[in-house]
Amino acid sequence: MKNELKLSYMFMPVAVVSVLSSVSIPLSLIFAFIVTMVVTSKSIYYSVPLVLFGSGFQLIGIYSGVHYGWFIVLSALLGATYQIFLRGVLRVYKPFGILVFLVLALSFVHLLTDSLYLERYFGLISVLVYSLFLLGFSEDHPPQDLEDTLLSAIAFAGLCMGAAVFLLFTSQELSLARTSEMSFAVGDTQSSPRLLTTVLGSVLTLTMLSLIIEQKGILSKVLYLASSMCVLLAMVYAGSRMPLIATVVSIAIGLVIFLVRNFRKLPARFVVWVSILVLAFSSLIFYFSIFGVAGLPFVPDSVESLRVLKDVNIDNNGRLLMWSSYLDGMDVLDMLFGIGLGTFGNPHSFWIGGFIAFGVIGIFPIMLFLMVKMFQSFSIGAIYPLSTLIYILLSVSTSSDIDRMQPWIILSLACLLYVTTLNGWKENGKTE
Repeated sequence: MKNELKLSYMFMPVAVVSVLSSVSIPLSLIFAFIVTMVVTSKSIYYSVPLVLFGSGFQLIGIYSGVHYGWFIVLSALLGATYQIFLRGVLRVYKPFGILVFLVLALSFVHLLTDSLYLERYFGLISVLVYSLFLLGFSEDHPPQDLEDTLLSAIAFAGLCMGAAVFLLFTSQELSLARTSEMSFAVGDTQSSPRLLTTVLGSVLTLTMLSLIIEQKGILSKVLYLASSMCVLLAMVYAGSRMPLIATVVSIAIGLVIFLVRNFRKLPARFVVWVSILVLAFSSLIFYFSIFGVAGLPFVPDSVESLRVLKDVNIDNNGRLLMWSSYLDGMDVLDMLFGIGLGTFGNPHSFWIGGFIAFGVIGIFPIMLFLMVKMFQSFSIGAIYPLSTLIYILLSVSTSSDIDRMQPWIILSLACLLYVTTLNGWKENGKTE
């Protein structure tokens, strides 16, 4: 009963925030801010679903220049800081700590030269410090218990985010074509809320893999299946293509590696759940082939296509032209040290934006960190962190920016899952 009560600390708050968001965005934010601080002061892991929800719906505008998600991260940061004072010195996962320290140092250097985009630096610093706190307490829980709890929490957060997308259609008067920051992109539209789909894709990657790989009870399987279907439909509404492509690639690679490592002792449940997923997707395709896109809830009969299926324009591609113009305007010093956050607009790429903001000195360590963690995860058979790292490498290549919440939250979750797996190996007498 005690464990169920602890899980309710993770599940219930994000569910209430999701429902409140359909009634009043400011009301849901006030509730989320207060509850996140209380929950995080109890245990930083319990804040994960709320922070995921906030990072997914980051761009709901509250007031000029102030966004929904940053309030939730700030609240989680305050709650985690309370724990630091209460419990003593923070234990740091050193590889991620070094990376965070480097990015923070570069941020402060650029802040000294230009404070015009102060809110961008403040947001970046907040999410980096929160991520560091999250990893710092990773030794407080038994590895398997921590992984199981996190996977369940992430699946439930995805379920709530998907439900919020459907609720917002009917209650907040958001259109099906992007006319504001949090509108949705069903149909042949020119843009989509990519930041939302970036988080949703990371959740879908983990829930799909958990559904197929994990040998758990039926209730956990039902949660993973319901979350996967709900998140997938929400990603279709959002309409961003690259996160969906990244999700498919990361799940496929994760399953291939799992098959290679477990081929001789492959559980029968693996084949059963793969068959169920193939049947579910085949049924959806058959449904759309008969009723069309308008068969989806909330979609008008006039809509004949999905934005996710829109052809990519290679010639005169807007992003390629944008990146080329940014890079052409940089000199050698800019390429080495960057020109700071915000001064170049929004390049719609974490890697291009990171390079412009912090130069080679800033973006190379991030890439190196990703590559090293992917190799280490592969070497110990850590499927979840490996797939999540592959996902983030691909998904933010054409969306998001270095000062957004999404890439860093997903990266910190991947690191947390890696540390958990590694500690589990050590407890079982294995070494990296």
